[in-house]
Formats: sequence, C-alpha cells, structure tokens
Amino acid sequence: MKKVYITFFLLIILFTLIFTVHTETIAAMDETAGNIFEAVNQETILTVLSFIGLLGSTKGIIISLVLSIIIFAFLYKSFWQPLTIFIAVFLANVSNKFLKGIIERERPVIPGHEVDGFSFPSGHAMIGIVLYGFIAYFIANKIQSKTGRNIVFIIALIILLLIGVSRLTEGEHYFTDIIGGFAAGGILLIILKSCYDFIVNKKTGKYN
Repeated sequence: MKKVYITFFLLIILFTLIFTVHTETIAAMDETAGNIFEAVNQETILTVLSFIGLLGSTKGIIISLVLSIIIFAFLYKSFWQPLTIFIAVFLANVSNKFLKGIIERERPVIPGHEVDGFSFPSGHAMIGIVLYGFIAYFIANKIQSKTGRNIVFIIALIILLLIGVSRLTEGEHYFTDIIGGFAAGGILLIILKSCYDFIVNKKTGKYN
C-alpha cells in the first residue's frame, strides 16, 4: 500500500509539471532556482559536482550498468538481477526520450554552450534513479544489518541528489526538469521493482 501512495504522489508531481512546464509560473520557479545554484561558484565544489554528474551521463550510465551486471551475476549467481537492471535502464531511456519528444521543452540558453535534445524531463535524473535505485536495492538485499542497508540507500540518495544539482550548476537543465526526471524515474523504479519482486517470489518462493 505504501508503494501505491508513493506512486500516486509522484504521478501527481509528474503530470502537474507536464501540464504546466510551459507556463510563466514554472518559468519563474526555474529562474529563482537557477539564480540560487548559480551562486555555487567555488571551483572545488564545481569539480566535485561535475565528477558526480558523470555518473548520470551516457558514459557513466553505460559503465555503471556493465559493472553492475557483472557484479550481480557473480553475487547472486542468477540472471534475474542482471536482466532486470538491463531492462530497467533500457525502459528508462526509451521512456525519457518519449516524454521529451511529447513535451518538447527547450534547454536553458547559455551563450557559447549548446546541448542537443529537449530538456524535460532530465535524462540524468530519470535514468539515474532507476539504475542506482536498483543497484542500491540489490546490494542492500545482500546485507544482513538494517543499519548497513540504510547506509546503502542513503549513499544512493546522496549520489542522485548531487547528480541533479550538477545538472543545475552546469546549466544543462531547469530545476523542474530535475524534479520531473526524479518523479518519472521513481514511478518506473517502483513499477519495475514490484514486477521483479513478483517474478522472483513466484519463481523461488521468496523475495530476494
């Protein structure tokens, strides 16, 4: 039931942004948030955020995906976890492109800096939350300590938040692009995790 409430909440956020993303209210919100993050101009902070941001880039996603598939294949000695994480990232990527194609929101305009593709929702945020959400979930399932599992999820959350912040400080996205990406990715993560749990439970008689 908790998953239903969370999914419903994320759906409200996502659809609210989809139908209002081109309005002046959202533009004003993004401008305010942009001004706040522009204040983050210390070189050390920007370097760290840029490095973290690479985890959500195409190259970072591919590397993390390949490594996680190999690791979980050995860790679980099963094809379900590698297959699940591959399908999850594939669906997140396809869904992100689909949403961007429908909404067609232009990216922030930065002189001398051009990025291809539309802006909403953020692919880094949407695909990142699906990939690193599943990575954290599969790692946590192998940890007996509740404290240890919580630490894994907290680390994953921090990484995801920093990925989102990095996109803002680099001027690649608007604030609402990031929120929309996390909302859309969160919905997909909950749905796919529920499917995984159902299949594994049915096949093995227990949840991994």
